[in-house]
Amino acid sequence: DPYQLHRLLSVMVEEGCEFVFMEISSHALDQNRTFGLKIAGGIFTNASHEHLDYHGNFKDYLKAKKKLFDQLPKEAFALINRDDKHASYMVQNCEAKTRFYSLKSGGQYKGRILNNSIEGLKMKIGLVEVDFRLIGEFNACNLLAAFGTGLELGLNPDEVLLALSNVKGPKGRTEVIIGQENGIIGIVDYAHTPDAIKKLLDTLRQMNLKHKKIISVLGCGGNKDKSKRPLMGKAAVALSDIAVFTEDNPRSEKPENIIAEMMTNLNKEERKKVFVQVDRKEGIKLAAGIARQGDVIVVMGKGHENFQEKDGVKYSYDDKEELLKHVF
Repeated sequence: DPYQLHRLLSVMVEEGCEFVFMEISSHALDQNRTFGLKIAGGIFTNASHEHLDYHGNFKDYLKAKKKLFDQLPKEAFALINRDDKHASYMVQNCEAKTRFYSLKSGGQYKGRILNNSIEGLKMKIGLVEVDFRLIGEFNACNLLAAFGTGLELGLNPDEVLLALSNVKGPKGRTEVIIGQENGIIGIVDYAHTPDAIKKLLDTLRQMNLKHKKIISVLGCGGNKDKSKRPLMGKAAVALSDIAVFTEDNPRSEKPENIIAEMMTNLNKEERKKVFVQVDRKEGIKLAAGIARQGDVIVVMGKGHENFQEKDGVKYSYDDKEELLKHVF
């Protein structure tokens, strides 16, 4: 709430902190948790099917996100991803200085992917070619947004690019593990929406994997937006060679029921690509047993989380640890 937030910011000022980069959720904006903040700049990355259990519909979700840009003062900047179809809507009535970044169309900050491999990205940003450790088009967008933000804050472009070229992804965000002996590639990612699953698997499909299989492991959280479950299942099956449907954080729901909802939109042929293993540890073990030299196992949904929530109890659990145990 605003009281706690301002108290935290006050402590940061006392400790000499000069910049705060804050992810402001649609819930926070809807509940006015950022009341009283003077924001120097707002960044819009994208909008997709998410949090509809709270907002009720996509229109209200978008409206909540837009509040950030409606509230920016004239002296602030609004940095917008022009490649997202909601870009123009976000800056309607925005008084701040509007800037766009893009991989596919025009903007003040333009980038292009030259090579996208499991080892990282090579991009052209402006007139400069840069190698990055992160992978995927979604990370290319994020790097471009970070570059634009640095320049809007008055930093030197070369220094910003040098810093970004050394950035490693955080735990559980497209975290790549490559087996030294079996060549199997493991990826742990937080993808828990249809759009995030599609973007991650699309990225892998675009890489030169030499016709190796992509094996997905995923579930859906309990007591959350049920409407995205069949969409997540469909996205995973469409872009994987094999999909293992399992539990995520079932909370108070039965995981078997959640998995059944994930299967709703699948036709007969698509269902042949799906293995069901309710226990998540066993699901990862199953994927490991199927994988062969050079195949990719993508474990999605929990990412950095080190617990699993069932019937009100949080149990110690880690996707990466399970993957390492059975594959590497």
